Amino acid sequence: MIDAMTAPLPTVCSTSQITTYGNCPRQYAYKYVLKVPTLVTPEAMAKGARVHEAIAASKVGTDIDDPEERQMVDRAARFLEVFPPNPVLETTYEDRKNPGRFYGDVCGRRFVGIFDVHWTGPNVAVDWKTGTYKPKYATPLETQAYILGELYRETYGDDLEVMAFVFLKSGDVHYARALGEGRSRTAAEKRIVTALAQIAAREWPKKPSPLCGYCEHRELCRLGAGGFVE
Repeated sequence: MIDAMTAPLPTVCSTSQITTYGNCPRQYAYKYVLKVPTLVTPEAMAKGARVHEAIAASKVGTDIDDPEERQMVDRAARFLEVFPPNPVLETTYEDRKNPGRFYGDVCGRRFVGIFDVHWTGPNVAVDWKTGTYKPKYATPLETQAYILGELYRETYGDDLEVMAFVFLKSGDVHYARALGEGRSRTAAEKRIVTALAQIAAREWPKKPSPLCGYCEHRELCRLGAGGFVE
């Protein structure tokens, strides 16, 4: 029987993997090691996918039926108006030639990351978030920015200067601090290195938090399925 202590680990890491592990190692194991399928896509994820696709396709709000999604897409369009024209836009996650998808080495491991929007000269990137910004949850954003910054440098041979996380529901913007030298960058690198080491050691402890109520694997976790060593 395949369980979390014997199943193959992912050969390519991603920003989502690292942030998921930071939220809850047990959830990481279910999602990326055991690859337990989810039968229902949470509405928040479905909404996010629709909004991202509409922005990437340069749709305008009048093309969208849902009022909240229409507002998000219009807010993204207004934000982009202050930047140079013709940015590099992502297409879709399934597109094998997605111009927003970068591969490279980060902290000694092979990583993949996706830029929702980026430019070269100026070296700027934007990541759309469909929720509401809460400063106390900025840590995963800094982790994501560090990884994407490393992939940007490896791809273009130049430093990413600005990484903006735009929260389309509230209109807030978080500008990452982990791109430059300093404590934020050092802390982000330490989080990534620690997570990679713990994943390699197959450390899958539960990490109870308010996020448990939104986890698609919560029932499996409650039953203790997966062959975990407690």
